[in-house]
Formats: sequence, structure tokens, C-alpha cells
Amino acid sequence: SNTPESKPKVELLILFFVISLVLTVVTQSSSITIVLALTAANAWLVDYRMWIMLILWAFLWTTSTTLLWAVWWSYLKKQVSYSHFFLNLFSSVLWFLLLNLFVRVLEKINVDIVLWLSIFAVWFKVITVLLLLIFLKPFIKFIQNLFPKKTTHLWLKIETLRFWDADAALLAVHDDDIKLLKKVFILLRY
Repeated sequence: SNTPESKPKVELLILFFVISLVLTVVTQSSSITIVLALTAANAWLVDYRMWIMLILWAFLWTTSTTLLWAVWWSYLKKQVSYSHFFLNLFSSVLWFLLLNLFVRVLEKINVDIVLWLSIFAVWFKVITVLLLLIFLKPFIKFIQNLFPKKTTHLWLKIETLRFWDADAALLAVHDDDIKLLKKVFILLRY
């Protein structure tokens, strides 16, 4: 039956969970899990508590492959990758701690579960970004201390830029591409 009282089979929930996490990792997007979870919530296969937990996991799983690749990346790419991870980790822990409050609010108001969960997914990110803006400087310092600036043995111009200057970055990337291509061609001759 299609009611909140009907209990889904555990095997179906495990399969749903695995499929959604695999798709999230492969596509690096939590949108797939959100859509699948909304579909399951609409069919009452998952309740709102489970749905919210799936979304929190999906937000964390979107960072999984970048964390794996970051092992071999430069300090700057590690900073970006781990910034994404820590932002999602921080927000997921925060929302997990607030879960009971949101559940109580949901139980008091009579609103369509899919609408409420859709709003939750959007506001989850909006509030997280607003909180990040409040703590942006300490967050940047934390990430920079975690992965301090290091230059490669190639002495690329892009590594010397201090901040986001698009024109300087474009010129540096162009010059670095030429420099690296010359090195490749030199290696190919031997």
C-alpha cells in the first residue's frame, strides 16, 4: 500500500541506498540521489528522517572521488578538494544535529512531504553557504594550513599567482602550456 504506515522491505532500501550512492559518486552530483529519494519519499518507501540522512550522505559522497584524486594533485587542487569535503562534512554534521528540530517542525505542519523535502534540499545548501560566509577567513586559513603552498620542480607561472586575477591566470596558463609542451617534445626526441 502507498501510505506512511506501510514498511518497505529492508533489501529494497539497501538496494536503493547503494544505487543512489554509486550514481552520486560516478556523476559527482547529489542531484541523482535527491531525485531518487524524492521518488521514494513520494511512494512512502522512505520516511523524511531516512530521506534527510540519504541527502546528507549524498552531499558527502559527491566529494569522494576528488578526495581520492587529490592525493596526487598539487597543493592548490588539494585545497579546493578538501574545501569541498570539509564544507559538506561541516554542513552535514550541523544538519544532522538539527534533524530532530526539523522533524518536530515537519510533524506540526501539514505539508506535502515531497514539497517539504525539496525545500529542505535547497535551503540546506543556502544556509550552509551563508554560514560559510560568516566563517570564511578562518575556513580559508584552516585549509591553507592543512595544505601549505608548495611549488613544483617545473617552476610554473601559475604557481606564483597570489589571488584570482583572471587575465594573469590566463597568461600564466598559456605560458605554462608552451613550457610543458616544449618539455614533452624534448622528451619525445630521446
